[in-house]
Amino acid sequence: MITYTWTITGRPIQPDSLNVKEGERVELVISNTTGMSHPMHLHGHVFEVTEIDGRKITGAKRDTILVPPKSTIKVVFDANDPGVWAYHCHILYHLATGMFTVLKYENAEIKFWKPEKTATELENPFELNNAAAFWRK
Repeated sequence: MITYTWTITGRPIQPDSLNVKEGERVELVISNTTGMSHPMHLHGHVFEVTEIDGRKITGAKRDTILVPPKSTIKVVFDANDPGVWAYHCHILYHLATGMFTVLKYENAEIKFWKPEKTATELENPFELNNAAAFWRK
Protein backbone atom coordinates (compact mmCIF):
# COMPACT_ATOMS: atom_id res chain seq x y z
CA MET A 1 0.00 0.00 0.00
CA ILE A 2 2.95 2.34 0.48
CA THR A 3 3.11 2.91 -3.29
CA TYR A 4 -0.44 4.30 -3.33
CA THR A 5 -1.23 1.98 -6.20
CA TRP A 6 -4.28 -0.28 -6.16
CA THR A 7 -5.60 -2.46 -8.95
CA ILE A 8 -8.49 -4.76 -9.82
CA THR A 9 -6.46 -7.40 -11.67
CA GLY A 10 -2.91 -6.74 -10.52
CA ARG A 11 -2.22 -4.41 -13.45
CA PRO A 12 -2.35 -0.64 -12.82
CA ILE A 13 -3.75 0.10 -16.28
CA GLN A 14 -6.82 -1.97 -17.13
CA PRO A 15 -7.58 -2.01 -20.85
CA ASP A 16 -9.47 -5.29 -20.53
CA SER A 17 -13.10 -5.55 -19.57
CA LEU A 18 -15.26 -7.93 -17.58
CA ASN A 19 -17.32 -9.49 -20.38
CA VAL A 20 -20.90 -10.73 -20.03
CA LYS A 21 -23.79 -11.77 -22.24
CA GLU A 22 -27.27 -10.38 -21.81
CA GLY A 23 -29.44 -12.73 -19.76
CA GLU A 24 -26.58 -14.36 -17.86
CA ARG A 25 -26.56 -14.65 -14.09
CA VAL A 26 -23.09 -13.40 -13.17
CA GLU A 27 -21.08 -14.16 -10.04
CA LEU A 28 -18.38 -11.65 -9.22
CA VAL A 29 -15.70 -12.59 -6.68
CA ILE A 30 -14.10 -9.55 -5.03
CA SER A 31 -10.91 -10.44 -3.18
CA ASN A 32 -9.23 -7.69 -1.18
CA THR A 33 -5.63 -8.65 -0.43
CA THR A 34 -4.72 -5.19 0.90
CA GLY A 35 -4.81 -3.75 4.42
CA MET A 36 -7.39 -1.12 3.46
CA SER A 37 -11.14 -1.32 2.83
CA HIS A 38 -12.46 -0.78 -0.69
CA PRO A 39 -16.03 0.35 -1.47
CA MET A 40 -16.57 -1.41 -4.81
CA HIS A 41 -19.28 0.02 -7.07
CA LEU A 42 -20.88 -1.42 -10.21
CA HIS A 43 -22.80 1.00 -12.41
CA GLY A 44 -26.06 0.05 -14.10
CA HIS A 45 -26.78 -3.05 -12.01
CA VAL A 46 -27.99 -4.18 -8.62
CA PHE A 47 -26.24 -7.18 -7.10
CA GLU A 48 -26.87 -9.43 -4.12
CA VAL A 49 -24.13 -10.38 -1.67
CA THR A 50 -24.06 -14.20 -1.48
CA GLU A 51 -20.88 -14.94 0.47
CA ILE A 52 -18.48 -13.22 2.86
CA ASP A 53 -15.17 -14.94 3.57
CA GLY A 54 -16.56 -18.36 2.66
CA ARG A 55 -19.78 -17.97 4.67
CA LYS A 56 -22.88 -18.11 2.47
CA ILE A 57 -25.52 -15.48 3.17
CA THR A 58 -28.65 -14.01 1.64
CA GLY A 59 -27.55 -10.42 1.48
CA ALA A 60 -29.22 -7.17 0.67
CA LYS A 61 -29.41 -5.90 -2.89
CA ARG A 62 -27.14 -2.95 -3.65
CA ASP A 63 -24.73 -1.48 -6.20
CA THR A 64 -21.83 -0.81 -3.79
CA ILE A 65 -20.19 -3.09 -1.23
CA LEU A 66 -17.48 -2.26 1.29
CA VAL A 67 -14.85 -5.00 1.04
CA PRO A 68 -12.85 -5.10 4.30
CA PRO A 69 -9.09 -5.70 4.36
CA LYS A 70 -7.96 -9.29 3.68
CA SER A 71 -11.47 -10.50 2.79
CA THR A 72 -13.36 -12.00 -0.12
CA ILE A 73 -16.95 -11.22 -1.01
CA LYS A 74 -19.08 -12.88 -3.68
CA VAL A 75 -21.97 -11.09 -5.34
CA VAL A 76 -24.39 -12.13 -8.09
CA PHE A 77 -26.39 -10.08 -10.54
CA ASP A 78 -28.46 -10.53 -13.66
CA ALA A 79 -26.90 -9.15 -16.83
CA ASN A 80 -30.03 -7.32 -17.91
CA ASP A 81 -28.86 -3.82 -18.85
CA PRO A 82 -26.71 -3.98 -22.04
CA GLY A 83 -23.91 -1.51 -22.54
CA VAL A 84 -20.51 -0.69 -21.14
CA TRP A 85 -20.63 -0.01 -17.39
CA ALA A 86 -18.00 1.27 -14.97
CA TYR A 87 -16.81 -0.99 -12.14
CA HIS A 88 -14.48 0.68 -9.64
CA CYS A 89 -13.42 1.47 -6.11
CA HIS A 90 -15.24 4.55 -4.82
CA ILE A 91 -12.10 5.97 -3.20
CA LEU A 92 -10.91 8.41 -5.86
CA TYR A 93 -7.17 7.88 -5.53
CA HIS A 94 -7.68 4.08 -5.65
CA LEU A 95 -9.75 4.48 -8.84
CA ALA A 96 -7.18 6.84 -10.32
CA THR A 97 -4.27 4.47 -9.79
CA GLY A 98 -5.92 1.38 -11.23
CA MET A 99 -9.05 0.19 -9.41
CA PHE A 100 -11.23 0.81 -12.43
CA THR A 101 -12.46 -1.39 -15.26
CA VAL A 102 -15.70 -1.85 -17.18
CA LEU A 103 -18.37 -4.49 -17.43
CA LYS A 104 -18.98 -4.91 -21.16
CA TYR A 105 -21.87 -6.73 -22.76
CA GLU A 106 -21.30 -8.82 -25.85
CA ASN A 107 -22.12 -6.72 -28.93
CA ALA A 108 -22.33 -3.52 -26.85
CA GLU A 109 -21.85 -0.16 -28.54
CA ILE A 110 -18.28 0.81 -27.66
CA LYS A 111 -18.04 4.12 -29.52
CA PHE A 112 -17.14 6.04 -26.36
CA TRP A 113 -15.04 3.36 -24.64
CA LYS A 114 -11.42 3.85 -25.67
CA PRO A 115 -9.24 1.80 -23.31
CA GLU A 116 -6.18 2.10 -25.54
CA LYS A 117 -6.10 5.90 -25.13
CA THR A 118 -4.62 7.82 -22.24
CA ALA A 119 -6.61 10.55 -20.51
CA THR A 120 -4.82 13.30 -22.46
CA GLU A 121 -5.66 11.65 -25.78
CA LEU A 122 -9.39 11.64 -25.15
CA GLU A 123 -11.69 14.49 -26.18
CA ASN A 124 -13.06 14.88 -22.63
CA PRO A 125 -10.26 13.53 -20.42
CA PHE A 126 -10.96 12.47 -16.87
CA GLU A 127 -8.16 14.55 -15.38
CA LEU A 128 -6.37 12.11 -13.11
CA ASN A 129 -2.95 12.33 -14.72
CA ASN A 130 -0.15 11.49 -12.30
CA ALA A 131 -2.67 10.78 -9.53
CA ALA A 132 -0.34 8.42 -7.63
CA ALA A 133 2.32 11.15 -7.32
CA PHE A 134 -0.31 13.67 -6.20
CA TRP A 135 -1.57 11.41 -3.38
CA ARG A 136 1.96 10.54 -2.23
CA LYS A 137 2.57 14.25 -1.59
